[in-house]
Amino acid sequence: MRDRIRDEAHRFGQTIDRSKPLTKQALQQMAEEMLRAMDLGEQYLGFTMVALTNEFWREQVSAIDFKRRLLLLPHCLKNAEGCPADYDEFGLDCKKCGACSVADFKVKAEELGYKVLVSEGTPIVLKIIVSGHVDAIVGVACLNVLEKALDKILLAGVPCVAARCCPATAAAPPSMTIGSRN
Repeated sequence: MRDRIRDEAHRFGQTIDRSKPLTKQALQQMAEEMLRAMDLGEQYLGFTMVALTNEFWREQVSAIDFKRRLLLLPHCLKNAEGCPADYDEFGLDCKKCGACSVADFKVKAEELGYKVLVSEGTPIVLKIIVSGHVDAIVGVACLNVLEKALDKILLAGVPCVAARCCPATAAAPPSMTIGSRN
């Protein structure tokens, strides 16, 4: 079902007017319209809003060099038992021990030139945005976190795309691969 919603969001996203900022109210109206057209209920509203936001920003993020992107990973992906990583002012300082998927994502992203942050905290992300060190954010989070963060993402004015995560399987972000240029 989520793949179907993503596919429709991709088609719907091509009709979105990108000349003006996306508001949560407009996003919700678009998502409700899309769900009605798909004959789906409101239980998919949050996911649909995230998918539409991804499509709104997809071209802009894809146009930004990897060196100017931030990959934001949630610390819940770490292996809680025996993790040698410490937390510093930027979040989890992954030691790349291989006990969880954080190191896999981090290594791949850094090889491409991404800055990587493993953190749930909004203050540090906002500090990085304001510092001018990144021009786009690719974030991985659980759907409930993404839904709560939509307001902040829209207010930041920085191209952001998001992918859902599943700590149990630590699957690769399905919405936008780390190495995607398009």
